[in-house]
Amino acid sequence: MITGPIPRRYLVTGCGDGALIDAARLRIRDFDHARFVSELLEDDSLSPVKKALLRIDRDAAEVRKDPEIGSRMSPQEIVEYQSVYLYKEYEALDLPEKLCANLRNRLRQDTVVTLNCPESTPLSLRASVPNRFIVFLLRKHGGLRFIAGTVSITPGGSNVSRQVVFHRDGHPDEKLEVEEVVVRHGVESEIEKLVPKTIREQLRHSGSLEDPTLRPCYPKDFLNNAVWQNVALKVRRKYAISNFAGASAALFQVPEVKRVGLDVDNDEIRYRVATSNSDAKIRLREYASIPVVLVEYILSAQAKSNLYSMEVSLRLVACCNAIMKLQTGSWLAASFSGTGECPVLCC
Repeated sequence: MITGPIPRRYLVTGCGDGALIDAARLRIRDFDHARFVSELLEDDSLSPVKKALLRIDRDAAEVRKDPEIGSRMSPQEIVEYQSVYLYKEYEALDLPEKLCANLRNRLRQDTVVTLNCPESTPLSLRASVPNRFIVFLLRKHGGLRFIAGTVSITPGGSNVSRQVVFHRDGHPDEKLEVEEVVVRHGVESEIEKLVPKTIREQLRHSGSLEDPTLRPCYPKDFLNNAVWQNVALKVRRKYAISNFAGASAALFQVPEVKRVGLDVDNDEIRYRVATSNSDAKIRLREYASIPVVLVEYILSAQAKSNLYSMEVSLRLVACCNAIMKLQTGSWLAASFSGTGECPVLCC
C-alpha cells in the first residue's frame, strides 16, 4: 500500500535483474514482466532491434577475451568498460516511434524513480537483455533517473523521508531525499566462502553460457489463459482496495470532489470521481498505478430544479409540435404524467 506524499520518490539501488524489474514496475502502469517479454519477442517490427541487441551482447562479452584489454584492466574496470559500451551501442539503435510512444502512454504519474549502481550506466551483463532494454527505454522516454556511485542512507528531513548520499571517486557527493529505498545488492553467496576469488572471477565472466531469457520457455498463448487473467484481476482489485483510503484522501483535497468510488468495467479497475463542477480540474490521473477518471458531476438542488424545468419545457414543445403535425380528424388531448416523461396522447 502506498502512503505519504504523491508522487512518491523511490531509490532502487542495484542494477541486476531484480533491480531493473523493480524500476520498471515503479515507472510503468500495470507492468507485467512476462507479458512485456512475450510482446517484445513476438513483435516482428522489432526484428532488426533484437538482432542488434544480441550482437551488442556478444561484442560486450568478447571484450574480456581481448588480451590487450584483459592485461591492463582489473575485473571491475572491465565491468565499467562493458557498461559504457552497452549504453553507447543502445543509444545508436533505430527504435520504432510506435514503441516509444506506447511506453510514454503507459507511464505512472504517482512515482519518481532513481536507479543507482557503482558503474557509469545502469546497463551491465549481470542483467538479462530484455530487462536492460526496458530500463534503457525508460531512461530515454520514461523519466527514469540514474545516479552512479555507492550510497549511504540516513533519516531525512521529515518522518517519512530518507536522505541518500551518493559517493563516487573523482566526483563531489550528491544528495537525494526519497520516501522509499529498494536495496537490490544480492545475497551473500556461500560460493564466496568456499571458492578462491581468482577462480570465481574466471567463472563469473567466462561468457560461455547463453542467456536463457533470450528465448521463451512457455507456449505462445500461455498468458491468455482465463485462469491466469482471473487471478491477475483479483490481485489488482485487492491492490486497488488496499490503496483506496490513500486515493480518497488525495482526491478529496480538491474542493469540488464530492464522491470517490472504485469500479470494475470490462476487467479495467479504476478510481471513479464525481465533482460538483463539470469544469473541475483533477490533476491526479492515477494513484498507485490505478487510473483516476472523472465520470460524472453532482448538481446542486437549485441546478437540478432548473434543469428539470428546462427538460419539461423542451418535452412539451416537442410533443405539441408532434400533435400539430398529425393529419387526423380525431380529437386529441395531451395529458402530462408529472414524471418528466413526454405527455401522453389520447384520442
